[in-house]
Amino acid sequence: MMDPVPPAHPLRRAPVQQRSADRLARILDACAELLDETGSSTRPGTRT
Repeated sequence: MMDPVPPAHPLRRAPVQQRSADRLARILDACAELLDETGSSTRPGTRT
């Protein structure tokens, strides 16, 4: 199993309010789902 790659640009600040943290989690979940469906090789900027 591969180790996760650390983000190139970490968040400026961690969300303080619960609704902000929930929103961020939903955004990241949606991104992960899209990558699962399409694969990372289809995203722009990928070097081959």
